[in-house]
Amino acid sequence: MNKKILLGFILVLLLPVTACAPSSDSTSSSGNGAKVQSFTTGAIPDQDPEKLQRLYGKLAAYLEAELKVPVEYKPVIDYAAAVTAFRVGDLDLVWFGG
Repeated sequence: MNKKILLGFILVLLLPVTACAPSSDSTSSSGNGAKVQSFTTGAIPDQDPEKLQRLYGKLAAYLEAELKVPVEYKPVIDYAAAVTAFRVGDLDLVWFGG
């Protein structure tokens, strides 16, 4: 009898977890056929801005060829600006170092 009560208790606890699980239907945003308009990259300014433009311009060109969407490198003034731009969606990909 105790096993049945314990099993029932566990099942009740799992209900909220399954309710929060992501949907696997075909209407999800990742597979609905929506086209990405553009892709913007950035990097923390840890080197000369001209060098960063040259390096990340090459990355942007490579990503554009592979992803088949326009890709632009957008320089930022400091680390905080890179974090903020990424957080608010102005940058889609940021190299934070490492």
